[in-house]
Amino acid sequence: MKLKPYDPSKANAFQRFRDFFSEGIKTFISNKYAPFLAKAVRNRYTTVAVFLAMLILTIGMFGGGIVRFVFFPSIPSDFMIASFELEPGSSIEQRDDVLDTLRAAMHRMDDKVASDTKRERDKTRGNL
Repeated sequence: MKLKPYDPSKANAFQRFRDFFSEGIKTFISNKYAPFLAKAVRNRYTTVAVFLAMLILTIGMFGGGIVRFVFFPSIPSDFMIASFELEPGSSIEQRDDVLDTLRAAMHRMDDKVASDTKRERDKTRGNL
């Protein structure tokens, strides 16, 4: 299979955009990036000192609390999950007591959320 030579005059809109973007990147590299990189290599000790200073400043900002970081933030959810486990051989009454305790806690939480968000109670509350 033989490839046809690229003809910019027959290019579609995507190819024209790609060519425009490619030329822009090439211009940036030759006019801005390459001269900056040459200066950075010529002044390598200054470059290393600047980056070390930026690293120390960044670590200081995290350590000082200016920039806050939470590894695993707690994200509020619209759903709650509760589970319980009883000893083997527990009676049905014990299970029902635990379920009643969970239902009461759920209703207290529902009341708290309703008062916090100032919304009307759900009509499905009686179904639980």
